[in-house]
Amino acid sequence: MKKSFNKTELFHKFAERSQESGKSHGVFFENTNKIYSYGYHYLLGEFKTLENGEVIIIIDNRGYSNSTSKHISELQSATRQYKQVFTRQYDNYLVLNQLQELRTLLSKARKPQNFLDSANRLYNTYKENCELFNRPLNQNIIDIMVYFNYDSYKEVIEKYAKAEKLRKQKQLEDAKIKDAEQIAKFYNYEIDYIYRNNGVDYVRLNLDKTSVETSQRVVVSIKEAKLLYKMILNAENIHGHRISNYIVDSINGVLKVGCHNIAIESVHKVGQQLLLLDC
Repeated sequence: MKKSFNKTELFHKFAERSQESGKSHGVFFENTNKIYSYGYHYLLGEFKTLENGEVIIIIDNRGYSNSTSKHISELQSATRQYKQVFTRQYDNYLVLNQLQELRTLLSKARKPQNFLDSANRLYNTYKENCELFNRPLNQNIIDIMVYFNYDSYKEVIEKYAKAEKLRKQKQLEDAKIKDAEQIAKFYNYEIDYIYRNNGVDYVRLNLDKTSVETSQRVVVSIKEAKLLYKMILNAENIHGHRISNYIVDSINGVLKVGCHNIAIESVHKVGQQLLLLDC
């Protein structure tokens, strides 16, 4: 069984949970459930099974270096199909420190909305995580939340909300344009990676038409991709079908393969090209 992978493959293989161990430069996982960054001192992520049988992943997102921060980002992306719990939104000490910092910023803010929102989002997520693990809330964290009462800033908030609504509309329009540009660049081989703002992936033939590559830099052979596409066209059951190191989940709006959610139009775009190739 293959044990050494490039980084992208390693994170996806860990998320798949199909083998006991694997390694890449600076990252390794053991016992299926735990993945480490640069040694046992940094448990980057750990799968946990809740009482109801749900599998979640706890990600230590403190990040002590640029490379570890990249590992956090890659692990987060590769395990999107699981509920993710982050240390900075669960650990009592870390949550309290963040709220204390936000309280200091709030006391000096001309526009308090951002700090109020950040504090309340953090607190709500913290509560959800405590409930998830049946753990009591920290009293110091409960006490500090009195400083983040929206009613105390009502007039300022209403003014800010109007401006924020217009900003978000513009942001959404800009994001759609940017997404379209990124997809076009990917198909034109100007870029080989798309950050998944909308959670959707895309595929294309590589330049020499010997493999299919995804917008998350995963590569599979032409033969395997063509076989899967024919199964899709024939309405065969593809659940559990293996393609390279990944397992197909379903096709319903998107093609789910491992942690990939591949756009249907992209599947057919490449699939039709595959049918014209001899392989």
